[in-house]
Amino acid sequence: MPLPALAAHTGAAAERTGFAPSDVALFLVAAAGLWIARRALRARRRPPRD
Repeated sequence: MPLPALAAHTGAAAERTGFAPSDVALFLVAAAGLWIARRALRARRRPPRD
């Protein structure tokens, strides 16, 4: 078992002041995924071009 000084987390939570960059990145990736999925589904229902 690792010593407390070498542990990855001390147990004290940091005070949140706003959105973290990872929150913004996650939102952008999720939005892009939804856009791509909707685009693919629309293309699938579209009649083929001649």
